[in-house]
Formats: sequence, structure tokens, C-alpha cells
Amino acid sequence: MLNGLLCNGLQIKSFEEYDYSLFNLFGNMIAEKNGTFKIAGKNGEIPMLFSVVAVKPPR
Repeated sequence: MLNGLLCNGLQIKSFEEYDYSLFNLFGNMIAEKNGTFKIAGKNGEIPMLFSVVAVKPPR
């Protein structure tokens, strides 16, 4: 996905990974009080979600 942005001339300004999901994707996920879900026993070891900010540079 990042290569697709870069190959089309965009510049990556930020990339963040998060250890939670907004949905219960797997059978071993635990619901948090804030409405997110985390994989049981992994304590932030597996990214479940990411955000990316890319901009088109001026010509």
C-alpha cells in the first residue's frame, strides 16, 4: 500500500500503527472499555490498524 502511494508521486508525511481494532475480527480478541478490541495476550505486539498521511508535492 505504501509503495502504491510512493509510486504515484505522493510523499509520506506520517505512518502510525495501532494495537487495536474497531471490530472483533478474531475469536481471541478482548473488548476494551473504550469499544476497541485487542488480541488477548499480545500487549501491543501485533499492529491491527494503521493511519497514513500522504501529500502530493507541488509541481
